[in-house]
Amino acid sequence: MDTNLDLDALCSDLPTFSWWLFDGCMHQARTRVHLGTCVEARLHDIRRKTHQPCGLQLAQTEADADALRQRINRGYLAEWDDGAVRERLYGVASAAITAGFALIIDDTGIEKKGTKSPGVQRQYTGTAGKVTNCQIIVSTHLASHDASAALEMDLYLPRVWCEDRERCQEAGIPDEVAFRTKPEIALAQVRRILDSGVGASVVLADAGYGDDTSFRAGIAAKGLHYAVGVSGTVKVWRAGEGPDPPKPRSRKGPTPTLRFPGKFQPVEVRDYAKELAAASWAPVDLRPGAKNPRTSRFAAVRVRSAHRAVAGRAPGDEEWLIIEWPADEDAPTHYFLSNLPADTPLAELAITAKLRWRVERDYQDGKQQVGLDHYEGRTWTGFNHHLTICMAAMTFLVTSQALFPPQPAAESRQRPPAAPSAPAGPARLLSAL
Repeated sequence: MDTNLDLDALCSDLPTFSWWLFDGCMHQARTRVHLGTCVEARLHDIRRKTHQPCGLQLAQTEADADALRQRINRGYLAEWDDGAVRERLYGVASAAITAGFALIIDDTGIEKKGTKSPGVQRQYTGTAGKVTNCQIIVSTHLASHDASAALEMDLYLPRVWCEDRERCQEAGIPDEVAFRTKPEIALAQVRRILDSGVGASVVLADAGYGDDTSFRAGIAAKGLHYAVGVSGTVKVWRAGEGPDPPKPRSRKGPTPTLRFPGKFQPVEVRDYAKELAAASWAPVDLRPGAKNPRTSRFAAVRVRSAHRAVAGRAPGDEEWLIIEWPADEDAPTHYFLSNLPADTPLAELAITAKLRWRVERDYQDGKQQVGLDHYEGRTWTGFNHHLTICMAAMTFLVTSQALFPPQPAAESRQRPPAAPSAPAGPARLLSAL
């Protein structure tokens, strides 16, 4: 990853950014021009960002529209290196988000009809709040308290797809692509990001990832802290408690394991929350310094994981259980486990854990501004290229906003002028941010 980027020059206009981004990443030089057109199409202010309407929008005349549509299509289907392009985007995002310290992991659904598009299946997505026909994208985002950008996006391929090789071949899915759970995909993304040199100190995720003990262990094994959501039914050992020690080993037989149940028993975090004294709870301003503060009530206690305690597994390392219980609610609303240092203040624990909300803003911007959910192709290669192109467009927007932030209303009511050679579409989008 290049850490000496001149963002002012690199992102002065979209053509310059695209020309640098795709340099040397494809077999045919002319594909580089097509890919620049693809990114520009993502940034134009049109309702549907599929190939046909984008061609019409970009064309100087109606007669040129079909040629531009074909150029966009060739860019999506050509052979070029997604990994090399994404690693360059790592550098741009890291330079633009100067105080980035968190990697936020989540997934989003793209509702889809039919059965041919890779990964499409009836499955649950929080985007729709139900089981529906959709594709699921797992992503990892670099975030500070003020900005964020997607560094990785991968399609989740359900097991039923991986077991149907004929269906995979029709969609162009390579034979070596095997089934991976969403936490496994996320861990692979984090590994690629860290190996490239991106600096981060904490990983944030919701309960879909936090409930997975192996996921939390995998993050800790990489030398990172985490603050991840967990379900209320997750069990923990209270501070100072645990299973009974094993019986002395006899000459014959298996090695004794820790005894459970015994003197102590683990507790579900939703029940533990009700045991805490009133003095354990304190209000925390989640937006310190903001004009519109947002305050909620939190408690944090030291616990140890009780995963598979009934099978004799030893308790996990001591960590934080963070609980959010707003004063106007009848029950806690969120639970988090975190291996942040034992001396971390409650306010820092709460603010860090709740920063995960930024990923929802990224998904909203991705779908509304660059058409993340607009791709209509049916091939594995095309869809992965689509994700990379959308990430490139979103990173350009984030970087442009960092370089040219909106002027305060008290100083001027006029919008800052766009860069002289910037395309009309991105300029309109940036002025609206």
